[in-house]
Amino acid sequence: MWLRRMYRCIFPSFRHEIRELLEDSTTVLDVGCGKFSVLRNFDNIFSVGIDKFQPYIDKSRKQGIHDKYYNADVMDIGKMFGESSFDCVMLLDLIEHLKKKDALKLIKVSEKIAKKKVIIFTPNGWMDQDEYDGNPYQKHKSAWHPDELERLGYSVKGFHGWKVLRGKRGRIKLRPLPLWTIFSDITQLFLKGFPRLTSSLLCVKKKNKNI
Repeated sequence: MWLRRMYRCIFPSFRHEIRELLEDSTTVLDVGCGKFSVLRNFDNIFSVGIDKFQPYIDKSRKQGIHDKYYNADVMDIGKMFGESSFDCVMLLDLIEHLKKKDALKLIKVSEKIAKKKVIIFTPNGWMDQDEYDGNPYQKHKSAWHPDELERLGYSVKGFHGWKVLRGKRGRIKLRPLPLWTIFSDITQLFLKGFPRLTSSLLCVKKKNKNI
């Protein structure tokens, strides 16, 4: 246990990154929440999960991850929630599942719903992924790059280490897996500020730069 804690002190997890980003937020809308949201066991946050795939909603609800759930199309959130109704809107591993024009619309609507910030997490460039888990919405339909997200006003950090180490569904493609996972985490330390070289992109847009 102590070894794992020490490791995570050196190599902060994605969960740690999100926790820091939400320090100023008490209400969060998790769009495309899936079945295993990073928000599980986050204290002092009222979270709402929305997903179109009912089995994921059911699994997430059993774990008690969110305070409220909606089984709905993510493209309808503009009709469901008012302007500035959540401190933060999260689109984690979502926009790559939509056609580019739909994702851009969703991002704009999310920025209206968010009072403080929008957080986007997506693969860097095209990442091949077909349907799985019996979920037709898992298929990837678009690719995103740091430059275009920066043009939308987002600060972009690299995540999940050197891109060449990961393949389909963002998984480490080399073996032995434990060794290359550690190597990927090491590259993360050096490439966080060079998102063009990393596997994933963590993007944040603050509504008020003074926040």
